Amino acid sequence: MPSQPRVLSLVLVLPLALVAGTTGARAAEVPADAPAGRLAVASLTIERTSLTEHVLHWGDSCLATDIDYAVYEGVVGDYESHAIRLCSTGGASEQPLLTTTADVYYLVVPRNAEREGSYGTDGAGSERLPPPAACLPQNLGECPASAPLVDLDASGFRWMDVADQVYAAAYRGDYDYTGAQVIVQFFPGERTFRGIIRARSLKPNFTYQVKLAGNSGTASNEAIGLTGRWWQEEWNGSAWANGHNLNDKGDGSSPNPNDLTYFARRDLPDSSSPTGLRYRFTGYLVFEYFITDERGDALLTFEAHSSYHVLWKTSQRTHTAQDGPVYAVTFDVELPDPVSAYDVDYPEATVEVFGEWERLPVGGVTLPPGFYEAQLTLTEESFHGSGLSGSWAAAVGAPIVFDVGAPPD
Repeated sequence: MPSQPRVLSLVLVLPLALVAGTTGARAAEVPADAPAGRLAVASLTIERTSLTEHVLHWGDSCLATDIDYAVYEGVVGDYESHAIRLCSTGGASEQPLLTTTADVYYLVVPRNAEREGSYGTDGAGSERLPPPAACLPQNLGECPASAPLVDLDASGFRWMDVADQVYAAAYRGDYDYTGAQVIVQFFPGERTFRGIIRARSLKPNFTYQVKLAGNSGTASNEAIGLTGRWWQEEWNGSAWANGHNLNDKGDGSSPNPNDLTYFARRDLPDSSSPTGLRYRFTGYLVFEYFITDERGDALLTFEAHSSYHVLWKTSQRTHTAQDGPVYAVTFDVELPDPVSAYDVDYPEATVEVFGEWERLPVGGVTLPPGFYEAQLTLTEESFHGSGLSGSWAAAVGAPIVFDVGAPPD
C-alpha cells in the first residue's frame, strides 16, 4: 500500500489586487510558466465549524510568486486517490468545505497563473505525484532564501507619485515605511543574483530602484562597485565627509573612469582615520526598478544582469537602445482611492520610466562569482526633482548574504 501522505504547511500569500483603469507593465513580469513552490512546515489544520461544515487552514508557499492554491481530496487508505476538490481558493489561505461521511484526506497545492507546485511528500520523503487530471501542469521550483525588508528610517522622501501628482497632506503626515510589507527571495549559488520581490503598502503609483550596496573595505564591496557605481567619502580629520558619487561612467566599458579614480585613491593612507585610509568607498549597483499599483503593491522577478546609473521618465530624457526597458503605465486616480493617499481627483496620466545605463551592455553586466555580504535596498526615485520630489531616499532594506556561482566549463 502506498505510504500515508505527510501534510506540509504553507505561508499566506494573498493575490495582488487588480487595478481598475490601470494598464502597462510596471515591472519585470513573472513568467507565465514560472515554477510553483512547496509548502513550508507541517501546519495544515482542519477546524469543524458546524455539523455540516469544516474549514481547512494553511500558511504560505515558499515562493512569493504563488498567488493561489488548489485543494485535492482523496480516500483515507488509498493515498493515490486524490482528485480535484477545487482549483482556486481565490488566494485565500483557508477554505470552508462541506463535511462528508467518508474518511478523506486533503492536499493543498500552491499555484501561480499556469503551474502547480508540490503535493507534499509521502511517509518515505518522496514527492507525491499529481493525479491524472490536475488543475494545472506541475512545474516544481526550488525554495529560495528570504529576507524581509524593513524601514530604514531615512529622510528626504518623495511625496508625489510617478506622474508628479502630490499626495494629500494627511497622507504625507501619516505615512511611513514601518507599515510596508516587503520580502525579497533569492537563489544562492546560481550564475546570476536572481529572485523575487513581493511588496505591499509601499507608496501608490510610485517608482523604486532595486539596489545592492556593499560594506566598505570588503571584497564583495569592490566586486559590487566594479559592476555598478562608487560612493566616495573623505576623512577630514574628525569624520567622514564630502560624500558624493563618482560620476564619470565613460563609454560603458570596464574599468571605467570612476573605477580608475577608485583604484588611484583606494589605498591612500591617513593615519588619523579609523581605517588608516584617506578615502572610504561604498560600491552599489542599481539593477532593477518597478512601479507600484494604486495600493502600493508589486510582485516582480529580478535578475541582476544590468547596471543602471539612474531612472528617468521619457518626458525628461530620450530612451536609447542602450538603456534599460521602458515600463509604461496609465492610471487614473479616483477618490476615495484605496489607501487614502490623494485628496485631488487627478486626470488620467500615462508615464514611461526607464533606467539609464551605467555599464554596457544592459542585460550583460553581472556580478562576478564569489561570496557577497550586502544590503539590498528599495530606493525612492526622485527623477531629479526638488522639494516634494525628494532626494533618492532609502525606503526599506535588509542585509543579505549570497553567493554567485561560476559558469559551467
